Amino acid sequence: MICHKCGKEYEDDMPNCLWCDAPNLQHPANKGKQFTEAPAQSISTESAETEATEAHPAGLFMWSAAIFAACNLGYLYIAILITFFHKKALQENKALGRFFVGMLIASIGLYFITAPVISVISTSLLKINELNGGHSSSTILLALSALYPIAQGFIGAKLLKFYTPDYDSKDYRKNSVVSTIAAIVLFFICALCGFYTDIAQNGTQFAQILTKKY
Repeated sequence: MICHKCGKEYEDDMPNCLWCDAPNLQHPANKGKQFTEAPAQSISTESAETEATEAHPAGLFMWSAAIFAACNLGYLYIAILITFFHKKALQENKALGRFFVGMLIASIGLYFITAPVISVISTSLLKINELNGGHSSSTILLALSALYPIAQGFIGAKLLKFYTPDYDSKDYRKNSVVSTIAAIVLFFICALCGFYTDIAQNGTQFAQILTKKY
């Protein structure tokens, strides 16, 4: 039996709640008596509905949004990819367009907020390194470069919770796993493309040096 007053569970054959002494309205000894308490199960149902509303499967951080942002894609592509993987839930809540626009504006705004800060700090650290002749700030520069993707992960989760309050947890987990795997694959593709681009540029410069020398 679930107590209609405190919401805690106790044995069905008890005439009163073990925890708050509220009467068990289903017990034979209490039948026919008049009580001022609310009907049984009303509070437990209300609390269950409140928990279901508050508990959203997106949590506080969206890994796929953070990794997509780390791929150095354009703002438009980040918004398109995240919207695509959660399209069904967004359509059910009639929020597909609003979520896309929100992600796009958030991506652009976040970049223009973080980019100047990162640029100023990075420039200062590089000047300090040149004066000291060391590389002590490399860890700090790496942490600064992760600032934008991390912030994007928090914003993505926040927007998704706002526009899909009734997102099914099973559907979210499935979409989250698929989108995160796709983001990781895309991240490695972008990293390899950047690596081979650097090799090609260095090779071209080396060929130009050899041509001038010989």
